[in-house]
Amino acid sequence: MAEPEGAAIDVARLDALRRLIGDDEFRRLADKFLADLSQRIDTMERLGAAGDVTTIGREAHTLRGTAGSYGLQSVASLAERLEAACTAAPGEVAERLRALNAGMAASIARMVAEFGLKA
Repeated sequence: MAEPEGAAIDVARLDALRRLIGDDEFRRLADKFLADLSQRIDTMERLGAAGDVTTIGREAHTLRGTAGSYGLQSVASLAERLEAACTAAPGEVAERLRALNAGMAASIARMVAEFGLKA
């Protein structure tokens, strides 16, 4: 089965974390992380509608690090591209923001399916 675009996650990294901290703690942390991703989608959409490129850039920078630490490679890469657009190519921000939001949604779905988490 082909992986949805934007949903590349490092399942081995997440599984290693789960084994290290235990199922209950992993589920708690992952559920909190997924809720944060869902909230970021809403926040980024509001910022995009307001044209607040500076704050979008800061949010993208933070998201890049957080997503990378959880093994969400596509989200980290899309966030990096959005952050770069905020300073170098503001005309591309809306398109990159849509791509990031789609990537986050796909990654949420993939993590939920892979680890039986709450969406």
